[in-house]
Amino acid sequence: MRKLIQRLLDWQQEVLREKKIPFAILEAPTGYGKTSSGALLFKRMKEEGLTAGYIHVLPLRAIVDDLYSKLLTGKIPDVDRSWLNSHSIGYQMMDYIEGREEDKSPYFLRDMTVTTFDSFIYNVARLPVAEIGRRSRHYEIPRSSILTSLIVLDEAHLYGGDIGLKDTKMFNVLLSSVKVLARLRVPTFLESATLPKAVVSRLLDAMNGNVKAHFHLSKNGSGEVSWDKEYAELHEQITWITKLIEYDEIMSEALRHYISGEKVLVMFNKPRDAMDFYLSALERGVDRDHSVLLHGRLTSGDRSKAYLKLKRLHNSKEGMMAITTQVIEAGVDVSFDVLFTEAAPPTVLTQRAGRVARYGGSLVAKVYVFERGEEREGSIYDEEIVRETVKMLKKKQIEWRLPEDRDEMISYKKLTETIYSRFRWHFENGDINLERVMLHP
Repeated sequence: MRKLIQRLLDWQQEVLREKKIPFAILEAPTGYGKTSSGALLFKRMKEEGLTAGYIHVLPLRAIVDDLYSKLLTGKIPDVDRSWLNSHSIGYQMMDYIEGREEDKSPYFLRDMTVTTFDSFIYNVARLPVAEIGRRSRHYEIPRSSILTSLIVLDEAHLYGGDIGLKDTKMFNVLLSSVKVLARLRVPTFLESATLPKAVVSRLLDAMNGNVKAHFHLSKNGSGEVSWDKEYAELHEQITWITKLIEYDEIMSEALRHYISGEKVLVMFNKPRDAMDFYLSALERGVDRDHSVLLHGRLTSGDRSKAYLKLKRLHNSKEGMMAITTQVIEAGVDVSFDVLFTEAAPPTVLTQRAGRVARYGGSLVAKVYVFERGEEREGSIYDEEIVRETVKMLKKKQIEWRLPEDRDEMISYKKLTETIYSRFRWHFENGDINLERVMLHP
């Protein structure tokens, strides 16, 4: 078991011994195994008779599907499923998982439920997702499930996009939900690899009145702050090469790596661009059987098929090319040799680089960053932050896996804090009207 996760579990045990409710943020690198911590935290609280259920909240439907499947098949590291059965595990999102329609649990009544953030918020706010559109609603059923469960808000960085900047609506929803859960004393854990310090501080403030902690890796620290030497030694063997590349060079470079038998990931910010590149790649000789297209506009059935194909290609010994958007940016356990990514904020680039050399070892991990080269309407990221990030990448090589500087590289953590320190955070204190709805029947 990873050292930081063991520290979290030890701390939870101490808090429970004092008859108090634990609240915490677990901040650890991509590929660290954060997801397993939720089930381990739940098992301990269930054995103590302190919780009836476990609700694991994720921002994307695609990773709900992935985590639900892992829980069903027992493929979560360090989690012994002997105390669960398949009928104990359910999922909820505004869609169905093909072949598992009967396991959908819109009222969160299973022992373990994996759900999307929107379904979770609707149920907290007395809008039961199973009955939206009806005049009379049984809203207290899912609410009582939530209030008697352990809550894990996973991949928390994705709930607000460029959180703290001009558009903070979703972050305010996250902040309000944490405040309400804390006030109602529902044990809550947030997990992420890329939360800026200002965001961590605001979330800890929202847990006011409870026993709370922020667990993260650092060479200088103890207790909640520690260093995982075993994990670090594995990933210090990686040689990271980060390079800016012109947009019109992507295809030829990606094909070169693909032809040499490497596993290539190309990530765009918008589905249309991913689709266009995929069609061009097929025209240039990429084998359809050794490539996959993944984006948020796929139907549920097509998305499931694409994920199965991605996993199959990932597990094969042959070269492959995956062309995607943000849908595999977090929570999907696949590893590539080389990444081509459209320019994005530092937190986003860190998550994307988390799909490269994911398991550590003596590897050369290549990250190519490109800009589209023209002003484009409807940018999904703050353009000024993206520009500042690109400027930084021109000057520095990045350690994309460990949160400490190494050799001539600066850590992804320092990159993030350096960029965001140049901007004014537009924080609000949550949404008071939403909190009233959540708190008052």
